[in-house]
Amino acid sequence: MKVIAFHGPRRRASASDARERPIFSFRLAALLLTAGLVLGALFDELALKPPAERARVGHAVPAFSTPPVVKGQHGLATGDLQGAVSLVNVFASWCADCRAEHALIMRIAARGYVPVHGLNYKDEPDAAARWLRTLGNPYVRAGSDRSGEVAALLGVRDLPETLLIGPRGRIIYRHRGPLTREAFRDSVSPLLRSLLELDEGDY
Repeated sequence: MKVIAFHGPRRRASASDARERPIFSFRLAALLLTAGLVLGALFDELALKPPAERARVGHAVPAFSTPPVVKGQHGLATGDLQGAVSLVNVFASWCADCRAEHALIMRIAARGYVPVHGLNYKDEPDAAARWLRTLGNPYVRAGSDRSGEVAALLGVRDLPETLLIGPRGRIIYRHRGPLTREAFRDSVSPLLRSLLELDEGDY
């Protein structure tokens, strides 16, 4: 026996239905936009994307002040990076690549043409102080950045990192990773000679 299903008459779309569709689409778009803004704010809060205030090459060094790594010596602050060309080396005692480049940082500082400052990243000051006593302290000033906030403001992504700062307190160049003799010769030295008006044989 064949069973015939009866669904009743098919309802035609009314004029009111047609008017409601654009309203529904608008409400859905507004809801999606609001959700996107909320998620974007949440990602900013969680630091899943770099904040706009992080300094890049050509930007002025942001305002900061750090306590000294070694008690009785000087910390590092924004004002210390103005009025003269300088290098800032971001390091940590737990960083193997920092140890690998340290002898070169010592030689650069020993030449005396440019002050070399240190920013100690997410490290225990006592451990960093022992590290400098063992390997030598090339820094005119060395500041302790235990939270990593100052390094983040400077745009530091990984350790080690070395920044060349111009006399007006702007970042001229940054070298990411361990500084090698070749990198210094090919990238940093030409900029230093130009900024310091030195002959090629000087640096």
